[in-house]
Amino acid sequence: MEEEDEKENGEVDGDEVKAGGREKWMAADADEQQSKNIKANLQAVVLTRQEARVNELAAMQKRLQEDWEKRVLKVEAEQEKKKQEDKKAKQREIREQAEMTEALWRQATLNELEEQKLKEIKAQLEAGELHENMARSKETSVYRKAFKRQEVKARLAEEVQLRREVRTREMACLREEARLKGETLGDLSPDQKARVLLAEIRAFREAGFVSKKSAGNMVKNVHRTIAQRKEREEAKRLKKGGK
Repeated sequence: MEEEDEKENGEVDGDEVKAGGREKWMAADADEQQSKNIKANLQAVVLTRQEARVNELAAMQKRLQEDWEKRVLKVEAEQEKKKQEDKKAKQREIREQAEMTEALWRQATLNELEEQKLKEIKAQLEAGELHENMARSKETSVYRKAFKRQEVKARLAEEVQLRREVRTREMACLREEARLKGETLGDLSPDQKARVLLAEIRAFREAGFVSKKSAGNMVKNVHRTIAQRKEREEAKRLKKGGK
């Protein structure tokens, strides 16, 4: 009986030991599982936060891109607006200048042929042979030619007056130089004539009657003529001395 009891007690203790082992194993397994769960939860939290940060940065980048695009569109719109305003201002300036020029042309005094031409244009307009805009254009052309004709005539008169003033001034200088030498100014020598001519060219250039390039060519021609004349005179002198 005692042996059976000991045997039973031994079996019971063994079962208890096995049960205790299973509990420890299960507890350890539970701890490991819990540790895994905690680690997984932490990783999930980290990933969630990272994802949220990425989404936040993406949203911020999108807002910045949209703001940039809006600013670019605004700048382009302002530039286009200014371009159109400048274009309209330029067109208005050209139109006003054309109107002023036409008004100036129409102040010209017409000769008989020009007046007759205007009468013919008016008759064609009244007969319906010309459109109003075309008739006005033809009238303007008549006035423009008359104005240019008078402008050329006035410029020629100014050139003649300027040439007279230059000659008067240069002749006065030549007479004064001759007086200081105790001489009397007679007919102008070739050098003196060239001096007067160069003074005229300079005055014409300053008055805008000739361009800088044209004036330069005129001066070169004068100096070339002087040099050629001196060469001819020197050749004549040498030839005469050789005889």
